[in-house]
Amino acid sequence: MITGKKGKFNQLGFILGTVLFGLILFPASASEAKNYLASSLSNQGQFNQAYPDHAGKRYFQKMAKDLVSLATSPFAWHHDDWENFGLCLMAGSSFFPVDNSIHRWMKDIQESSPRLIKAGRFFSAAGSPLILLSFMSGGYLAGELAGSSKTRQTFLLAGESLLLTEIYVQLLKTALGRARPYNEEGPFHFHPLNFKDRWNSLPSGHAAAAWAIASSISSTTDSCWLSGSAIILASAVSLSRIILDKHYASDVVFGSLLGYFIGRKIASSGTQKESLKYGQVSFQPHVGPGFIAISINFGLK
Repeated sequence: MITGKKGKFNQLGFILGTVLFGLILFPASASEAKNYLASSLSNQGQFNQAYPDHAGKRYFQKMAKDLVSLATSPFAWHHDDWENFGLCLMAGSSFFPVDNSIHRWMKDIQESSPRLIKAGRFFSAAGSPLILLSFMSGGYLAGELAGSSKTRQTFLLAGESLLLTEIYVQLLKTALGRARPYNEEGPFHFHPLNFKDRWNSLPSGHAAAAWAIASSISSTTDSCWLSGSAIILASAVSLSRIILDKHYASDVVFGSLLGYFIGRKIASSGTQKESLKYGQVSFQPHVGPGFIAISINFGLK
């Protein structure tokens, strides 16, 4: 078990070492790197000419504008948008009745599966917003070295999605004040307008940050390995927060949905793509030993 400052430095060192190892695998010459990145990060839609390709004054002005746009967007929602919002609320709220059961199950797993807990700690640390921001900075730097504006814009969009998501996450955490599962207060205990971490469970910041990046990158690149890696990491980070008993399952679902939609919204504002449309909805029952469930599947196109 890794504890204390030494453990944190070891954990951070392992993550940074992994990132550096990945950078070593980049093509050796600048021309090869430029061609490699330009091809792997080719966009599904062209970036708007107005979107900045450098982290300067225009970039932060655009971020401030998008922050206001996100806050006022519900006033311009149509029927499909409200239907989408309702389905998200339904998806997250459906976990409330089983939140405590999942919490108890995770406590049993912690005692019987130490390897799973170690994996959870690793992905939880990798999904820290600060670590994710450093990864976005590394991607932007790679774009600078390769002279690829598309690469810079891809990671600038992802970084903007992360930062704006964190603003909304912190506002919701403080406003709702939901008790964390390890407090043993139960999933229906709230302490509104509270800054204490033990009452900042809803939504999950790690899950929101990871999915904001994953949805932004997958919306702006055709690279299967980059999109797939971001989605796999986001899924692992989300699960790790439940495994480590840092969040209820509903916290993670709401956080994931929040990050996902903010990432898609920011990506669509930075690229010349059609606005997201609501897709098909399907309901499917699941029956097994000791449980009955209904899954609600919906997609965007």
